[in-house]
Amino acid sequence: MANVMYSGTEFRSQDVLVETSLYETLYRLQEAHYGLRPHTPQQIRDALDWIESRQDPCSRRLVFERTDFDREMTGGYRAASGEHVKVRYIKLPTGEGTWNSAVQFIRLLLNWEEPSVEIVQRAKASFLEAYPFPHAAPGRFCCARCNAVYQPTLRLVDSEQYDAQEPAFFETLRRDRAEGHRWKQHPFYYTILALDEIGTDAARRELHHVARHIRPSLLRRYQAKDDRPSRFRRLAIETALKYVQV
Repeated sequence: MANVMYSGTEFRSQDVLVETSLYETLYRLQEAHYGLRPHTPQQIRDALDWIESRQDPCSRRLVFERTDFDREMTGGYRAASGEHVKVRYIKLPTGEGTWNSAVQFIRLLLNWEEPSVEIVQRAKASFLEAYPFPHAAPGRFCCARCNAVYQPTLRLVDSEQYDAQEPAFFETLRRDRAEGHRWKQHPFYYTILALDEIGTDAARRELHHVARHIRPSLLRRYQAKDDRPSRFRRLAIETALKYVQV
């Protein structure tokens, strides 16, 4: 898990907003959303306003300018194909998979902003324009690794479209169940958090299945650690175990 983009030691501030890094600010907003970082309403407001101020005015879609620090950490940009990112640095906060920071910001934005705010409408339009990918399999936005970020976001953006996709999404999860409590390809810990946030009957049934197969030793593995991925993984396991009796 040491290859998660930032460990937190690079930044002295404990605020949600870190003006030297868009990525770190998004990570901290995610921590605040899940109750893993102390925050005030003003700190959330400052972080959202700062990110919104970094919109690329030349882009039709919702795109944000990375800071110089982010560009250095991720390898900068390629003119022909867009941003060139060293993938090993851009992880989900659980330390799994790769992270679509633009989609994550849309999800956080919809959780905190008033629905009438102009950028909320632009965020929804940007999301629906880009996803799902044209050749994605039913129940997936592009691949299994991405569903944990995209599906809860779709439910916030367009609940009717989510409802139409939900049966295929959960059929995909059931088909991808591996031996024990995990799913093939899906980021295990982050998918648990996503299913809990979705909160439908189908999500609860899938979490019940997962919870019945989790051993106590999995939770103990992360209880003594205080790095970011361990905090998120501990939260995911505790969240899943609440569904044992569901």
